[in-house]
Order: sequence, then C-alpha cells, then structure tokens
Amino acid sequence: MSFMIKEKSHREEPHIINEERKLASSTSALGILREKLVENLGIQRIDSFLFHYGYEMGVHDAKEAKKTDKTIEELIIEGPKLHMKSGHIQGFEHKCQVEYDGDQLKSVTGKGTWIGSYEAYEHKKRLGIADTPVCYTLLGYSSGFMSTIFERELIARELTCTGAGHAECRWVIRLKEEWEQDAHEDIYNQHSSPIVQELEYTYDQLFDQTNLVTKLSTFQNLLTKEIVDGSDLQTLTNRAYEIIKRPLIIDDLKLDPLSFAGISEERIKVIDAESKQKLPGHVVKNRKRYAVPFRKKIMELDGYLRCIVPVMVENEIYGYCSLLIKEQKEQQTKEEFLFLEHFANAVALILLNEKTRFDSYERMKGNFFEQVLENKSSTSELLNKAKYIGFNLNKPFYIAVVEYVNDVDSIEEEFAFNEHIMEATFQFFNKERLAVLSTLRETNVILYLPDLTERQIENVLNKYLQHLSEEFPQTYVKIGLSQNGEGIVEIKDRYHEATIALRLAIKKAIVSYETLGIVGLLLNTRHLDEFHVMAKKELKEIYQLKEEKRAELLKTLYYFLENGGNLERTKDDLALSMSGLRHRIQRLEELLDRDLRKPSEAHSLFLLLKALVVLEELALT
Repeated sequence: MSFMIKEKSHREEPHIINEERKLASSTSALGILREKLVENLGIQRIDSFLFHYGYEMGVHDAKEAKKTDKTIEELIIEGPKLHMKSGHIQGFEHKCQVEYDGDQLKSVTGKGTWIGSYEAYEHKKRLGIADTPVCYTLLGYSSGFMSTIFERELIARELTCTGAGHAECRWVIRLKEEWEQDAHEDIYNQHSSPIVQELEYTYDQLFDQTNLVTKLSTFQNLLTKEIVDGSDLQTLTNRAYEIIKRPLIIDDLKLDPLSFAGISEERIKVIDAESKQKLPGHVVKNRKRYAVPFRKKIMELDGYLRCIVPVMVENEIYGYCSLLIKEQKEQQTKEEFLFLEHFANAVALILLNEKTRFDSYERMKGNFFEQVLENKSSTSELLNKAKYIGFNLNKPFYIAVVEYVNDVDSIEEEFAFNEHIMEATFQFFNKERLAVLSTLRETNVILYLPDLTERQIENVLNKYLQHLSEEFPQTYVKIGLSQNGEGIVEIKDRYHEATIALRLAIKKAIVSYETLGIVGLLLNTRHLDEFHVMAKKELKEIYQLKEEKRAELLKTLYYFLENGGNLERTKDDLALSMSGLRHRIQRLEELLDRDLRKPSEAHSLFLLLKALVVLEELALT
C-alpha cells in the first residue's frame, strides 16, 4: 500500500497591529546572557553594560507611563510595579521624598528594597558570591525611569545585595548632583557611558592589545636576529632603542654600566649613583651568595622612573637591564616591563654565549698549564702549544698559589664553589687585562703571572685578594708567591716555592718566598723528610702525647717562638689568659728540657716547626 501526503501552507496574519510586541524570556536566559557577557567583556565591565541596558528599558517604560494622565506621585510608584511585572523582581518596598523650591525640583530621595531580584539569584547561581552588589539592570531601570519622569538625571545606588551575600537588596536613588556633592561622583561616572561606547572601548582595548602583541613580536624578532648575527651588548642596546624609543641601560652586578642608548654617559653616572643609594644593599652583592632580590622593580629618580629587571644566566644574576620613562601610568608601565623582560632575556643569551666562549678558552689554557706543571710533554712541544694561546713561556714570570677555605655541606656544593672561584678569577684578570694561566688543584688556584715587576705583582695580588673577599665574604683566602722565574724549565721549581710560602702564610694573607730568607732556602731542599725525622726526635716528648694535646702544645710553641718569647703577643694570637700561657710554656720547657728564651735553642726549634707546617703536619689556621 502506498499513499502521498500533500504539503499544505498556512499563513497567519499578525494579531497585533501598530503596537509593540512583548517577548517572553526566562530569568535563566538572562542569567546565561550575563554569564556570556562576563566571558567576553570581563566582570569589571558588565556593570556599565547592564546598567545601560536597564536604563533604556526604564526610559522606555517611563515614556509610555507619561502618556497617561497619572500624577508624579502615581508615576513614581508605577515604576517598581512595571519592574515587578517584567519578572525582574518579585516584590518591593519603596519610599520617596521629593522637595520643590517653587516650581523648581530641589531634591529627590528614594529608598527601598527589591524582593527576589532575579539578577542577584542568577549571579550567585552562575558566577558565585560577588564582592559588591550586582543588580546592575535593576539600578539602570530605576535610574532611567525616574530620570525620565522628573526630566532630571537621577542615579540609583545599591547599598546591600543578596548577590553579595547580604540579607536583602537595599537601594537609594538621588539626583546626580547630590551624589557629586557627597563625593560619590564615581557612582555616576561608572555608568555614564552608553553601551555603544562600552563596545567601542572593548574594541579599542582589543585593537591596542593586538598592536602591542605585534610590536612585541617585531621586537622579539629583531632581538633574535641580533643574537643570531653575533651582535655585542652595545649593538643590541642600540637596535632595541630604535624600536621602543626609551633610554636603555645594561648594568653589571654593581650597577656600573656595560652599555646604554638614548641617554648621555654623564646622565648615566648620576642615575646609577642615585640608584645605588636606593637599592637594598644585597642587590649589588655577589650573585652566587644571595637570592634574587626582585623580579622587577620601579625606582623614582630625579626626573625619571627607572624600570629595572635582573639578567639571569643559568639561574644566577649577571646584571640588570633598565628602561627610563618620564611619565607614570600603570598600564604603560606594565607594557614597558614586557619589552624590558624580552630585552633582558636577549641580553642573558648574549652573556651566556660570551660566558661559554670565555670559560671554554680559559679552561683550555688551564688544561695546558696543568700539562706544564706535570711536565708531561717535551719542552719544545710545550713552547709550541703555548704560542697557539698567545703565551711565550720563556719570559720572566711569577707563580702564585691561592688557598681558600669555605664551609660547604656536600661534594656538590664544594664542586660548585670551586667553579665560582675559578670564574671570579677569570673575570678579575680579564677585567685587569692581564694574560695569565690558571688551574685548580684541590682547593688551591695556581696562577702563572708573566711580565710583571715586583711592585706590579704585589699590587695585582692585593687587588685580586680584595676581589675574592668581596665576591666571597665568608671565605678565608691566603696566597703564597714564588720568586721571579725565567723560562719554562723554572716553572716547577717556582711552583714549589709558592707552595712553601703559602704554608707559612700564617699571620699575613700574602707571603712571598723571598721574605722567608734562609728559612725558605732550607725548607726548599729535597731533604724535607730529614727535617721530619729530626723534628720527631727533638720533639719526641711532645709527640708521645695524645693528638689533641700535642697539637695544642706545638701551636703554642710556634707562636711563642715566632713572637720572640713575647708573652703578650703570644697570648693574643692564641686567645689565652696569661696564666694559661705561662702554664703551657712551663710545661713545654719541662718536656723539651730546654730554655725556650735562649736564641740558639729557639732558632733550631722554630726551623723544625716551620718544616712541620710546610709538611702540613702542623696546622696553625
């Protein structure tokens, strides 16, 4: 069986002619609209949007109501009734007081409560409890309705709101100028722009953001190209300044400029001097010993705002990038920091590249120096290799041995600390423009220092010692210096001299082998083992004591003999009381059966004790 259904068309003529149609809409639909507005405009801007939406509804209803012959008093109460009929509220309480000065409206004060606000309910349901009242549409409706009735601008303000967790939605409405007189002009300004302006504002914001992203992308591409092309810091700074048109500065850890653009050198000195006074003391200290002081910072200087960010290389601070502006706008400052952080990252990459190349070259030199010290290759081969790294090992030179002591808790920390010491050493001699060879042996840095006079070597080592003290303030450092040598064949002997001088650097941070005189010559013989045997024989009675007591008496004996028998200085060196020191000296003379104040006895014993120090059997520091 088959059949066919014919399609029929039907046309229904509209029942409402020349009247406005009414659309039914659930509160849920309006709640969804509110949620989507928050997603697209943001919670900060929906108040104005919804206020004007309600305002236009209130204006429309008021115009319709004014077509009737109702009085002002009747129209005032008509507004909340129409509002309730729309379903926006379920009930209301309303009081209004109106004052006239003759025929002129003087004051309007309306107060009331909205019962069952759909707006508060939907906001809580979809967006949660708000921080402030949220009945924006109701406020707009009341403001638009009353403004149209009185033909004067009235603004409603919500005092409490169930959408913000309060017990009820209470409101008050007044003339715009009355709010302004009470310093509440923000109530009007917040809702003063129409919806189209809100949309224009949103568009402008998106347009500005698009421009910013485009400009940032161009800026980043330019910086990347400069890095790939191998540009130095000054070239990078110049190119960055061409884009952002703001003075830029790259400073080292001590806020001394490395490069700058868009500002004079004289002005830089003034700005950096002022900045050093305003920054916390730990900011300019050693990057390895202190945590990052800040991720970004704004300093108010004379005539400038200085936006500053640290330059991070391998999780350590290597300097600071700054951008200078004259005007202070929060949004503008945020954008400046975006450019500045991109710039700082590019600077970090250049510094990392430079650091990698520099460290690789220095370590290659260090490996070569280690071969020289160990004498693993022939002299001619070593001299040839030296030429490739720009050294002539047949020139006069000094050898310095640097010892440092620092408390570390693990092997990993010790390794990292050794790396930092070597890096600080590389940087110091590079800054001083001195070509040296350096290598690390346990906790000693060995330095080959060519082409320096006696006065120059003393000055250089004092500055180097000060540099290490500033970089590592908790570290004890001392230096032993050899005699002046000449030629590669003398390097090993000069190293031995520097080691002896280092061992005898007890009261002074820097000791030269030449200052040891005959003692140095005697201890530099190849018969140190014989000194050891002789010391054990001469000091036999002390060596038979327990280790702790033996070390205590040997240390006392050393300082007593070094001070020429002066009890006062010896007491200070040992941090002992005078009675305690006298007791020890008496005990020593009994054990050794010698008069320690007799020069001949004292000199021989002192030489033996120095031999023990060189042999590292007697520790005095």
